[in-house]
Amino acid sequence: MDRTRVTVRPPIHKPVTNEPEDLTPLVDRYFLYIDILGFADLVMNAPDRVVDLYEIISSLNAHEHQSFGTIVFSDTILVYPKFERGVGRRADAYFIMFLCEFVQDLMHRLRNKDIYFRAILTQGKFTHYFLNDVPCFYGPALIDAYKSEKQVKALGLFMDRRCTSRSDVFRTQPFNDRYDFVYLWQSLEEFEPYGVNPFPYPDASLFEQMDLQWRLAEDVLMLSNIARNRNSTDPGISLKHANTWKLLYARYPKILDRLEGGGLSSSCVLSGARLDRERKAGEGTRIEI
Repeated sequence: MDRTRVTVRPPIHKPVTNEPEDLTPLVDRYFLYIDILGFADLVMNAPDRVVDLYEIISSLNAHEHQSFGTIVFSDTILVYPKFERGVGRRADAYFIMFLCEFVQDLMHRLRNKDIYFRAILTQGKFTHYFLNDVPCFYGPALIDAYKSEKQVKALGLFMDRRCTSRSDVFRTQPFNDRYDFVYLWQSLEEFEPYGVNPFPYPDASLFEQMDLQWRLAEDVLMLSNIARNRNSTDPGISLKHANTWKLLYARYPKILDRLEGGGLSSSCVLSGARLDRERKAGEGTRIEI
């Protein structure tokens, strides 16, 4: 029988990052590891919502920034600078700021989807390249991120303490012996004691003319989702949301107390709002201006 000799061409190497043509280097860099929670349940019970989710992921700002690479597989999103970390404090702070903002972008896009995630911002060695059209990515940092992320029983963004000293924009709070919780609710930062706006805000007519009202409304919607899911019948879900609420309360106790007392409506940040706490249990809370 004749045998036809098949010539196998070597694959075409397409680097995505700043690594040389050699395939072996693992470059030390900052990166985001984002885990979409409850993904298996979505796949099995609501595949149309998975389609919607991937459309949101594909539209994230992270894909548009030429200095960053992205990897999406199943329930995981990786985002990283295409440059090695440690080139200078200013560059490190720049990369970390944008990584936090990418998470903030995802958080706001999912605010009314009832889909939640946990993200860690960490550092370590890995590589990412293409052989022909096959994406290749691996490294000890990715394995470590996968394992350590599962130990965080809360939602939102958590920053490796090795990176926190390079973060100049977003405030943090210790969570465990490795990670700090990152506060991405920037509208809350604009009220006292951190911002220039008094709380409660005294002038309703002036507040209605501020862009802050729209950003606050989005943040309050996300807060209401967290508050609601503290009472989930699934103990894993309720624990993550309860822990997240405690972290938020540690920084914004006055604001969260007033929001909860006002039925988690953004209008209760106004000093003219009267919180009716005397209604019968189960009837809800009314806000009067």
